[in-house]
Amino acid sequence: MRFYLTFSICFVLSALLAFQARAQQPIQFMEQADWDLVSAEARRANKLIFIDAHTTWCVPCKKMDQEIFPDTLVANYFNKHFVNLRIQFDSTANDNRLTVAQRPLARMLQTKYEVSSYPTFLFVDADGKLVRRITGASPTPASFMQKVTPVFETGSPYRIMQKRYDSGARDSAMLSALVKMAKQTGETANYQKYGRTWQRLKTNLFDEEGISLITEFTESMNDRGYQMLRNHPNKIDSVIGADSRIDLLRDIYYRELVVPALRTNSAATQYGPMTVYTGPVRATVDWPALEKKLQAADPALAAELMSKAKFEHLLITERWKAYLALIERMGRKKEADQPFLQSKLYEVLLYCEDPKLLTEAANIAKGTFLTNAEGHLTRAQLLEKAGNLAAAAKATDVALKTYPEDENLKAFADKLRLKR
Repeated sequence: MRFYLTFSICFVLSALLAFQARAQQPIQFMEQADWDLVSAEARRANKLIFIDAHTTWCVPCKKMDQEIFPDTLVANYFNKHFVNLRIQFDSTANDNRLTVAQRPLARMLQTKYEVSSYPTFLFVDADGKLVRRITGASPTPASFMQKVTPVFETGSPYRIMQKRYDSGARDSAMLSALVKMAKQTGETANYQKYGRTWQRLKTNLFDEEGISLITEFTESMNDRGYQMLRNHPNKIDSVIGADSRIDLLRDIYYRELVVPALRTNSAATQYGPMTVYTGPVRATVDWPALEKKLQAADPALAAELMSKAKFEHLLITERWKAYLALIERMGRKKEADQPFLQSKLYEVLLYCEDPKLLTEAANIAKGTFLTNAEGHLTRAQLLEKAGNLAAAAKATDVALKTYPEDENLKAFADKLRLKR
């Protein structure tokens, strides 16, 4: 697939494919804003394209810049094997001409490859097909190269073990190594495949290694590890803790029972630690049937998951009046804990645009959630978004008398002073 970007800039970049080694950057990054030219150079050189996706505010990105990329071995490897491209994914007033020109390219790459955390390192072919993704900084040049070279070196131990796996080898030591290498290199699909195979064949799931496998690779009520989570909680808790075990179960029930009740033909997309579900929303939900399924699966979590499901359906159908009424009722009757309901008010702040409803949400916060600094801040932010800056400033000043050291409240107060 070729990508065509149309944008206007106030200067003309050289059409020649020039590389420039930066002062502290021995990796030779192509200074180019036109994806077609980058793709053409990768095709001519018969190389993959390496994209360093970074931002100005990302401290680990700066660490990679200063300590990893200047390493001679790293630079020599990348210059030999890849067409290298650095793209800044945020915008600042101090951006140079090249960075400004690359903004449309950054938006295209961010959307296509779903870049949501930094640094992210993308390896794509000349047609734009993603070959590998590595997320996060590495502490040393050697550890960074350990993530990279096993992916592209056909004679590496990782590739050799993959061939053994494909030919039918399934010994425990090899599977253990494969899982670790797949995780290290960012091969999510292979990580899941090898891990599930290892879990399925492992005879003792109650040792520390087995319980770790349960934690990583149990995603369905049909998985072998699910019964372990349900029937042997004390053994699981001794390794990962009760909270982690309950979180696993909560995620499974939400994915397998709640989401299908809310959507038809639902699909899940992972953005870092966040999962986004898509699919046509059901106009009506059979709430009694869903509650029956949740009660049968786990009575201890059924009420919580029912509440989450009702809020989710109201949110995605944008029925904000009913959404606020549910927050108010549950807060008054203490049917859910305060952090959960505060998170629902914060969703109103994020997604609702109606000033009257935002003001109503602020009133609900005043009546129910002003027991910590976060509740005060949410109320003030709701008032600000509703357009009532005076009331927002007053609410913030009152909150600061109770929480004078809260950095978020102080920063918001400064923001309001500038706006007024």
